[in-house]
Amino acid sequence: MKPAVRWSILGIIIISVLIALAVPRLLRSPEPSGSEGSTSTSAPSQPARERAEPQSAAAGSRPDCPSVDLGKVQLDCLGGHADAAPARDVTVVNLWAWWCAPCREELPVLDEYARKHPEYAVVGAHVDPQGQAGADFLTETGVSLPSLADPTEQLAITYGLPKAVPITLVFREGKLAGMFPQVFHSVEDLDAAVSSVLA
Repeated sequence: MKPAVRWSILGIIIISVLIALAVPRLLRSPEPSGSEGSTSTSAPSQPARERAEPQSAAAGSRPDCPSVDLGKVQLDCLGGHADAAPARDVTVVNLWAWWCAPCREELPVLDEYARKHPEYAVVGAHVDPQGQAGADFLTETGVSLPSLADPTEQLAITYGLPKAVPITLVFREGKLAGMFPQVFHSVEDLDAAVSSVLA
């Protein structure tokens, strides 16, 4: 057999083997875009089932909310029911989100502050449409603070708040008396801030 023919046959065999190896890979379905190894700079993703759940999905898993007077804004309770008792004169509301690392540090401070000041209505306001993720976040952190659901950021829109969390607001008789776009690390610091706008 001539060398040229031998090389042609060898070339055909090699090409046939490569095709045989490649065809099954080409027929295999593509990996989903969110597969392991991919990175994202956006907020942590939730499974599609959880992303689609409304705030009411957490119903029954959280404490009931006290009546609050937030002026023109009316919000539902995140996972609980609204108390029928009249609203207190002073409401302290902390805007937070389940993906917010500083909120994880600050919410226990709000929780303790609420226990020390039963004369005020102290609540959170979850500013993200993923209600169940918010309820789960509170459960994971051991926070029993009642929280409102603000999935469309009505407080921020109505009162021209910065696009950031956490933010603590103080309302007196339905009027915004103070805004604190900062993280409170102690009950004493929060108490001083609230007292400064109520004095």
